[in-house]
Amino acid sequence: MAEHLVNQGANLNLAAANVMRVAPIHAAVAGRKRAIVEMLLAAGADVNQRQHQGWTPLHAAAQNGDEDLVSCLLAHGADRFARSDSGQSPLDLAMSRGHAGVVAQLES
Repeated sequence: MAEHLVNQGANLNLAAANVMRVAPIHAAVAGRKRAIVEMLLAAGADVNQRQHQGWTPLHAAAQNGDEDLVSCLLAHGADRFARSDSGQSPLDLAMSRGHAGVVAQLES
């Protein structure tokens, strides 16, 4: 389905018109779908797009402890220093959840 939407020229940065403001990149990261994340990024999705509370895709990947997606997002230019509306960085979220591997990635 995602590939079909990309091929049809869908706006990859269009966020839901509700309070969560989830865009396709956020949904793919939340679902831990690296292949879809990479496809969206290759097609022009904004790696630093913010959703509810100012979270970027990297915030979600860091909180989830998903080292693979953190690596992917960083390789595509994700801002490791981005702060949410409450002032939290992806590193803060990884540290609070005890995700040592992600912490190491974000500190390097």
